[in-house]
Amino acid sequence: PRRDRGRAARRASGKMRVPVSGGAVESGVRPEESNPWGRGSSGSYAARWGACAWPLRKEDPGSRSEEAVCVWGGAPCADEREILLLPVDPNGKRRRIQSTGKHPRARESAGVAAVKRGASVAHVVYGGFAQDAAAASAASDPPGAEGEPLGDAFLIDGNMRWRALVPFGGIAPPPRGGHALVPIASNKAFIFGGRGADGAHLGDAWILELHSTASVAAGWSGKNVDARWEQSPVRDPHAPAPAPREAAGVAHVAPCRSAGENARWTSIGNMVRQLDPKSRTPRGPPSGGAPGDAS
Repeated sequence: PRRDRGRAARRASGKMRVPVSGGAVESGVRPEESNPWGRGSSGSYAARWGACAWPLRKEDPGSRSEEAVCVWGGAPCADEREILLLPVDPNGKRRRIQSTGKHPRARESAGVAAVKRGASVAHVVYGGFAQDAAAASAASDPPGAEGEPLGDAFLIDGNMRWRALVPFGGIAPPPRGGHALVPIASNKAFIFGGRGADGAHLGDAWILELHSTASVAAGWSGKNVDARWEQSPVRDPHAPAPAPREAAGVAHVAPCRSAGENARWTSIGNMVRQLDPKSRTPRGPPSGGAPGDAS
């Protein structure tokens, strides 16, 4: 029954959303009428929501010799291998490219974070709601209706090659979509919240840490990449903490003297919380602002 409630909530959310392309709503198009397999005539993706994006720098070793933004996934979506390349050069031409490797299932509302090893920069894609053809739970589901939440993680490099990240020891966060994901170190990413399998909002926090046994010069291209998840310990019940939520914004600010040694400031929703990476204990801002104040 809880699963049915979650599925009903996901269907409802799919019916209420409207796909957009280039910042403009498609005129007269409702989500249930949009063709999930279609493409725009301008050489771009068909209108969609929930895509994720990351930068591609030409100076990154092994990457394509251009600066661009990579856009992947979203809803409605079918081709999980396809990546849209948007060049930074205004005279450049946007185009679709086919990624390689062990690619993720098509999905929306995934998180993406950059990780660096030596001169190599790659990106972690984690979670989201399934959007492939197998995700349709009933014939009545409109195109783009949310599928099941996913809990897998993948690494994609500058050559558009995917690699699945197998969690060490089988420890990983519960599947979710709409979570906040942000890098907090060269090989670490922090996630918070999202929406789980039963449709309930999540308020847990996890840290993903990547290691490789290959040489640093090999970057993330080595065969052995170790993915370790660690959940934040139980917080002090009296410490301020954000309520469970999805679609939150998050930002990492490097440690500074005003924040304290090794402190990390993380913005979640309309609140600002400080995360101490040693104790993993969140604290409110030192300004003395009321809970919920934007900072």
